[in-house]
Amino acid sequence: MKRYLKKDNKVYFNNNIVKNINPHSLTFLKNPFNGNDILQNHYIKDNKSVFLNGRKIPEASPEAFEIIGKNYSKDNFFIFYMNYKIENADLCSFIVLNRYYAKDKNFIYRWNLKLEGADMNSFEIIDDLYSKDNKSVYYQGSLLKNADVKTFEVISYWFSRDKNNIYFENLILDEADPETFYIDTQENNTAHDKNYSYTINLDDNKLERILLR
Repeated sequence: MKRYLKKDNKVYFNNNIVKNINPHSLTFLKNPFNGNDILQNHYIKDNKSVFLNGRKIPEASPEAFEIIGKNYSKDNFFIFYMNYKIENADLCSFIVLNRYYAKDKNFIYRWNLKLEGADMNSFEIIDDLYSKDNKSVYYQGSLLKNADVKTFEVISYWFSRDKNNIYFENLILDEADPETFYIDTQENNTAHDKNYSYTINLDDNKLERILLR
């Protein structure tokens, strides 16, 4: 497990020296949003700076620093996603939606980036990868081109569909037949239609297609 260690007037994170930190004024910050997640984020601060997983969070003020979500934090002036400041985020209206998404009165954010063009009133998170509003579907915060919002659905971790297409992540599978496409119930990284078998190579996340005889 990754953790901090103080030894010989030096501070280490995961056996690497944390630079520009004062070992005599350390405070460990518990993240109440992590639960039992073994991939939890580790915050620490000294009298001048805040650090996450051994890296300094630029411009974060240790006096007013507060963790407000699994990956989100703030001080008196800025909102942060992990080690990144969210430019021009509105402090008063900022709300964390989940570990990847947040919003304020002006924008939807995925990570530290604005989800440009998203409709505030109809925006909906589908899962960790997909979201949508009343006019568009998004994959990891980017527009999923040609997706039909009304019929779009996620059918596995890798595959989704609408009335016109089957999608592998953010790509249209032009050769896939939407009417006969289905996920293998024994192996969810495998799918079939009337013409092909599709398998995700879990080592490199590439899609392999085999023509059925």
